[in-house]
Amino acid sequence: MQIPKLKESFRPVADIVHQGMNSFILAAAVDMKVFDHLDKKAVSFSVVAQLIAATANRTEALLDCLVALGLVVKESNEYLNTKVASEYLVSTAPAYQGPYVEMTTGFNIKMLQNIPELIKNTGNPERWDSEEWLSVHTVKMLGTTSLHGSLQNAVAFIKALSGFFEFEKMCDVGGNHGFYSMGLIDENPRLQAVVCDLPGLLKQAANVHTEMGYGESISVRSVDLESDDLLGTDYDLVLASHVLYDWSGTLLSVVEKIAGSLKSGGYFVSNHMYKDEGMPPSLSASVLELTTRLAGYSGHHISEAELREVLTTAGFGDFVVSESDETRCLLLAARKI
Repeated sequence: MQIPKLKESFRPVADIVHQGMNSFILAAAVDMKVFDHLDKKAVSFSVVAQLIAATANRTEALLDCLVALGLVVKESNEYLNTKVASEYLVSTAPAYQGPYVEMTTGFNIKMLQNIPELIKNTGNPERWDSEEWLSVHTVKMLGTTSLHGSLQNAVAFIKALSGFFEFEKMCDVGGNHGFYSMGLIDENPRLQAVVCDLPGLLKQAANVHTEMGYGESISVRSVDLESDDLLGTDYDLVLASHVLYDWSGTLLSVVEKIAGSLKSGGYFVSNHMYKDEGMPPSLSASVLELTTRLAGYSGHHISEAELREVLTTAGFGDFVVSESDETRCLLLAARKI
């Protein structure tokens, strides 16, 4: 046997392989409500094992993984949530993101388990879809995922626009769950919102709006922007949040429809992931882009320059921009001139 002489450490490769377990470990801990039991006071692994009806030595190993992930702290062989875990991973927390963990992990499994076949597909892959998306549970789960910063940032940005508190009518493009509309209605109760989405989602969306107490303030409208469907007319505000990538090949025609639905002087606001030249590389952003393309879309990120160009061509101006390095989201408002 000829043993190779090594020049580089294998550690980076080994770390990548083991880190592939991270999301599964987190999803399992969320599913078993581990963080619920670590929120008020530090407890031993044996106590946690009893609370979740699990084996003690395996529970200890799971908790140590959560410590390594920076979600739990360990002192004197007892475990306690970090502030991040308490805010986002305890099931009773207002900003609980268990649904985000569940949905994203499940989606990634479907997309990443067969990368070679998907990436070699020379045709147009069929867009990933499932009946799962047509349930009230999933629509509400999608809304819940906006609560980890995207919705808060969007509401703060939009309510600062000139004349916001005089707005009376808005359109939420592809907004199904309506959480962005709800946040804006809370700030301006005179606002009436129309959620425009595909017909298969409308009944479930309306049920969510009513369940959340906004049934009289939010209506729904069947719209497929790849057809001749119209959004309506005389809106003070049209919001498109994390949905524009769906029309990346026909973005100008979609934006022109949006322009046609607005009052003169009305605002269009885009809330979307962006990637511009000079931005530092991000594994999360790169994985999101990969899974989006594997799912049959041309991409997820839209640059500010591309969006400005399309909006200018469609008759918009007076741009207002807010960028978030943490969320890599671009909030861009443009007024119909």
